[in-house]
Amino acid sequence: MVVITIFVKGKIFGINIGFSIMKERKEEVFGYTNRCDDGKFIVFLDYDDMPYEWVIKEIKSIQKDFNLGDFYMFKSSESSFHAVCFTKVQLGTLRTILMNSSCDENYHRVPYSIGKRLLTLRLTEKEGKKPKFNGMLLRDSPRLESYEHKKLIHKLFRCMTDDAIISNSDFEHPTKIIIANYKV
Repeated sequence: MVVITIFVKGKIFGINIGFSIMKERKEEVFGYTNRCDDGKFIVFLDYDDMPYEWVIKEIKSIQKDFNLGDFYMFKSSESSFHAVCFTKVQLGTLRTILMNSSCDENYHRVPYSIGKRLLTLRLTEKEGKKPKFNGMLLRDSPRLESYEHKKLIHKLFRCMTDDAIISNSDFEHPTKIIIANYKV
């Protein structure tokens, strides 16, 4: 089945009109979200069809520019990557980080257009492969980090030491992680 969505774009005979054609979304997937219970967010970046070397250079620049801590890198499919930083930031800062990155535009535009303001990273398979831990970009930062998000990632990927999980963690504001179920 094909879904046709009408939206305003351009003028034809003096009338603003446009359209797009989208496939029906059938595949059900699960992921985890970046919202923390204190109203802050951890940083999620989703890069599609980008050389890993470019992603690494950009992440290092973002770490420095926004005083962010370690980033955990995951290969989500061939030449696609997830980058996760547990440093807690305000929504405005997160949006600025996203706009200053070259991550997938739909990834950071859609959550704000549908109103939930949550970014989600997939945990289920894409192109027959689940995300795999691909390394870390280390950087010290005095800012607080989401302890619960760290525990979840460690449990799923076994990529942190106990000291890394505890370091800079915000124990005053525990977070319930929202697991998202959606169709793509």
